[in-house]
Amino acid sequence: MRITIQGKQIDVPDALAESIQDRLTELSGRYEFLEEAHVVLGRQRNWHTTEVTLHIKHQIIRAEDRSDNVGASIDEVLDKLERQLHRHKGRLLHRSRAGDVREAPPLTSYEPEAEEEQFELPRVVRVKRISVKPMSIEEAALQMELLGHDFYVFTNDETNDMNVVYRRRNGDIGLIQPE
Repeated sequence: MRITIQGKQIDVPDALAESIQDRLTELSGRYEFLEEAHVVLGRQRNWHTTEVTLHIKHQIIRAEDRSDNVGASIDEVLDKLERQLHRHKGRLLHRSRAGDVREAPPLTSYEPEAEEEQFELPRVVRVKRISVKPMSIEEAALQMELLGHDFYVFTNDETNDMNVVYRRRNGDIGLIQPE
């Protein structure tokens, strides 16, 4: 697995970078389907931020955390990633047992902690049907605001493609377009 560690407005000490690399290498030993990891350590005001993005074939798993202690922030992010990877592996196993043609990646032994629950697929508890109208990105963002939602699905009037506008954590608006 390729591992990239970078600092955002800080210098990352070699000992810290080596520690992160060791933890991610250990993680890639348990989850052999990991291809690449990108770690960004930063500082915003009084907070240490850690963002880790893991690349898996055709998927991305991402976690971030902020804390007043850089070590605690790194530990929390890696714990979040461990839980996400465990769920991802459970989905792959469930899919392969359900008769899907795709092969589950090779697995290594991982025993979940006693208090950690085994993965269960979430249920669809509500289906909502909407009429998708052609509109501009600005109109879709305004509609999202008016409805009080965090995202809004619409047909882009310029491209006639299905798009999604969504609210980012910092309050800005994001746009998802198909390729």
